[in-house]
Amino acid sequence: MNGSPNKGRDRRSGRPKGDPASGATRVNARSFRPRIDRSLEVYATRILTERDRNICHNLYEHHVLTTKQLWDLHFTFTNPRVARRRLLKLYEARILDRFRPHRDKWGSHPIHYIMDEIAIRIVAADRAIDPKRIRYRVQRDRDLAKSSRLNHLVETNGFFTTLVRACLTAGDHQLSEWWGEERCAAEWRGSLEAPLVRPDGQAVVGSPTGTCRFVLELDRGTERGDRLSHKLHQYQLIGGSDDSPDALIFLFPSLDREVNARRHLNVPTGMSVATSHPELFEGDPLGAIWLPVGAERRVPLIRLPGRNS
Repeated sequence: MNGSPNKGRDRRSGRPKGDPASGATRVNARSFRPRIDRSLEVYATRILTERDRNICHNLYEHHVLTTKQLWDLHFTFTNPRVARRRLLKLYEARILDRFRPHRDKWGSHPIHYIMDEIAIRIVAADRAIDPKRIRYRVQRDRDLAKSSRLNHLVETNGFFTTLVRACLTAGDHQLSEWWGEERCAAEWRGSLEAPLVRPDGQAVVGSPTGTCRFVLELDRGTERGDRLSHKLHQYQLIGGSDDSPDALIFLFPSLDREVNARRHLNVPTGMSVATSHPELFEGDPLGAIWLPVGAERRVPLIRLPGRNS
């Protein structure tokens, strides 16, 4: 077979070229997608690489990732155009699906990628999971396009993908064990099956000088101070145990919010508690940007273990 079986379709919408509606970009335009037949399955299998397979598993774990986030994870040392072309090819082969959320004001949101049918089959086979179960989950991922949860999820995923890129660029750091919110909640269930804590994510950063296993609370400036204190009391339930994280980090939306929120974080948890804000994090993710509770100087993430709060 020469090339994609969908060469006669518009690259954006999936409709046949020349169709009057081929420029449509609505996120719910499901009828625009090419039907999966034997030729498409063969084509998808032929072009699939190990990197593509890893992308499928990333989307299974973290639901939705933007073009920039996938570039950070899998195309770090290539031109962004390479990432865009490859992701488009995976979209055309129905390995991935995508949407662009509506924006009321000027400009546009980035393209957001989720799993499509071929990715569902790949992950189901690799993890020995019923494909029907994953299809149900993916339908909920599609619904994120119109959900208020989308922004928080994308910002959280962006934190970790930025950290991954920083580790790869540094060369002597590595990020591993990136868990999303659902995985964290499942790992720390109480006796009544309700999660003891529900952080936005967890990961381990390692370097030649040590490692730090941390959990993230990404604050969007909407929670009252007493709510922040309550969260720390919840973290007391896992702090100090053999499998507890080394650090609990809060990323606040601004320096002012960070300063005001820190007044409510003087609750012992059995782990280091530290804060920062996006201006510092985006400037130097691995640098001395985290301010432990009770301290006066910021330190790198890797130096947080042992600074118990």
